[in-house]
Amino acid sequence: MKEADPLAAESRSFICRWSDNMKRNSDQTFESFVVGKSNRLAFMAAKTVTESVVKRCNPLWIVGRSGSGKTHLLNAVFNEMIRKDPDSRIEVCSAEDLINELIRHIRSGPVEAFHAKLSQNDVLLIDDIHVLQGKSQTQKEFVKLLHAAADRDHQVVMASSFGPRELPKLAAGLRYQFRAALLADIQPYDPEECLAIAREKAKRAGLSLPEESLQQIASRSEGDVRRIEGEIAELTFHANEPDARNRETEVSS
Repeated sequence: MKEADPLAAESRSFICRWSDNMKRNSDQTFESFVVGKSNRLAFMAAKTVTESVVKRCNPLWIVGRSGSGKTHLLNAVFNEMIRKDPDSRIEVCSAEDLINELIRHIRSGPVEAFHAKLSQNDVLLIDDIHVLQGKSQTQKEFVKLLHAAADRDHQVVMASSFGPRELPKLAAGLRYQFRAALLADIQPYDPEECLAIAREKAKRAGLSLPEESLQQIASRSEGDVRRIEGEIAELTFHANEPDARNRETEVSS
């Protein structure tokens, strides 16, 4: 009887997996992403990843400030690919997860298992890729990972708060690899875009708000989508509280 290959067995367990630091959000789709002039390039590039057989955006590097919607686009890529092909092999993780995974394999061996896991995936989605800077061993292994993905024509999408040129502690080899990436940036949102995002988030939450309230939420957000989502979530919670519903009933009766 032929013995099972431990590397192959371990790699199968890694297929279509979400790491502990990355939680899937099925509501974050391309349809729910509010597109404006500040994020149109990143939106179109991410959508192209899911539509084109030819890897025209590979690797793709999405850059934007915290709360700009980078993780939303990673979720959107995943959700769209799974919708089109439920058997898609996708790995979604943060750079911190990659570092921890590599450390685990260095300590327990073999390091080849680290690459065997990731090479089984058709698509690799990595958030906060800038965390790799200064981690020499992880950068060295990540260069190998990018080479393997290119050889197999596998898609790589990375998100970061900084562009490659803003990361002084990147190793020369990795910096060279990143030259091939399509850099799609998300610019700071202007007041009109923030208002459009607030309006869409409220609509999807089933929350009816006057325009003045939406404008206040947008102005307080300072271009941070997470702050908008936080305020909408809080208002939705209070609107659905039993006391709030009772007060509405009393007022209407």
